Amino acid sequence: MPTSSNYTLGQNQGILNSFAKRSIASSAVYLEPHLLPSHRLLDAGCGPGSISIDFASHVKEVVGVDQSEKAIEAARKNAREAGTGNVEFQVADINELPFGEGEFDVVHVHQVLLYLPSPLKTLQELRRVTAPGGVIAIREADFGTSILHPPSPPLERFRELFYQVTRKNGGEPETGRRLLEYALKAGFERESVTCSSSSVCFSTKEEIERWGKTWSEASVNSDFARTAVEEGFAKKEELEEISEAWKVWMGSEGAWSSMTSGEILCRV
Repeated sequence: MPTSSNYTLGQNQGILNSFAKRSIASSAVYLEPHLLPSHRLLDAGCGPGSISIDFASHVKEVVGVDQSEKAIEAARKNAREAGTGNVEFQVADINELPFGEGEFDVVHVHQVLLYLPSPLKTLQELRRVTAPGGVIAIREADFGTSILHPPSPPLERFRELFYQVTRKNGGEPETGRRLLEYALKAGFERESVTCSSSSVCFSTKEEIERWGKTWSEASVNSDFARTAVEEGFAKKEELEEISEAWKVWMGSEGAWSSMTSGEILCRV
């Protein structure tokens, strides 16, 4: 998860539980064909480590880093429970990584840059620790592509507040569409960057409940909620109304949520 900024969502247990459902299949299909058994992989902003643990079955070694001690504790616990021995986790700042130049064949970042105030600086640091011939893989959401059905005024208001809080913290909710721009400005040649995109869709009962509960809780009990109130973007009563609207949405017939993420592979 992000560093060198105020992370929009924070690290409550609901958020960690939701992120722990992520896997290569849901979040890193674009990178999977490029992984080799000899690779050493850095997962920067690993959160509770579910993608890191999945990577471990494809490569020689995985190192996951995150700014949050709580997230790293969860990642270590998840790795122990999975019996995964070739993955380690440590607390670190993504903009000041505790590694030498060219230590990793693959550097992976998932839903991190969109919360950071200096993505170009981050890209340059990621490049520093990537070996010549290696690859940096980044996947970031674009909240401008988010679809929520059925819509409601409180949930539209939630989207507005998410933009406000994220940008107040120095992030950019529409980072997905900016990834190529960031890579070029960070010094990558155009021919070294491969671009793609993919969408997530939540429509099953389990998916809708997980997504709705995550945002219902985050609307009232998270760093997002705290910042929204402290900055005068919303009152506590409005956030409670938004939280209830997520619960209503969860029970709606035909509830649907989808969003597109941008993806880049940068060859070093």
